[in-house]
Amino acid sequence: SKKILEEEATKLAEKAKTLEKLSASKDAPSLLLEASYFMDIEFPSASKKKLDELRGYVTATIEGHHFYKSCGGRVSATLEMAERLLEKGECASEVKEMFRRQVEPEFPEEGSIVDVKHVKLSGSVFNLGKATIESLDADRLTYSRTIKCDGIYDGLNVPKEAGDKAVSETILGEDYIITKYLSKDGVLKGAYVNLNTPVEIYPNAIRYVDLEVDVCLLPDGSKKILEVNKLEGALNRGLISKQLFEKTLKKAKRILEDIEIIS
Repeated sequence: SKKILEEEATKLAEKAKTLEKLSASKDAPSLLLEASYFMDIEFPSASKKKLDELRGYVTATIEGHHFYKSCGGRVSATLEMAERLLEKGECASEVKEMFRRQVEPEFPEEGSIVDVKHVKLSGSVFNLGKATIESLDADRLTYSRTIKCDGIYDGLNVPKEAGDKAVSETILGEDYIITKYLSKDGVLKGAYVNLNTPVEIYPNAIRYVDLEVDVCLLPDGSKKILEVNKLEGALNRGLISKQLFEKTLKKAKRILEDIEIIS
């Protein structure tokens, strides 16, 4: 409103006067005022759902609100329109169905090409490359990537060759991804079970937060847990809670004991 803009302009004018006075009494270079700090915060799937719940207590909220907002573009705009209709008292079931029909074409389907965004606890985001959606339904997602360069698969200690195929599968809502590494001829080289936050499927990307720990499974049947020290480091640095640390470690041990999970 006009009043808010006027108040903001007054505050800025006062700050300008303060800076002018401070600059007159100090030698350059010198700190005049502490600046504001900004940061990006990653809200994984479970956090978004909790925020949806809290928002729903105070205003009309479509399930998945924070996820759809983070999609941006047409999805976010359609969400805003739908929630305005709910605020006006329109039939909730009709509005939600309209919203679903409008945004559904924006999301990937079988055969779509998407990026794989692997988010580290430090905040770094690694794009693992382009992946093809092999299958997708209400319960399960399978996608594949073609390996582009030679090397060694960490933990497996077997050659990584250009042309290998990485086939990943996850149950939607679960906190792990199973990735099998196959040669050009379809021979299994080994598999990783990556512990992570539940996968989110955006219009152009698959995204999750890596919880550092992996379970490594070799073709000969041997298996081991990798990088527990990184999970411990994240706990010590305050990046994760003790509860999440214990939950992740417990899940890794259960996967290690249950070879059927990758059959």
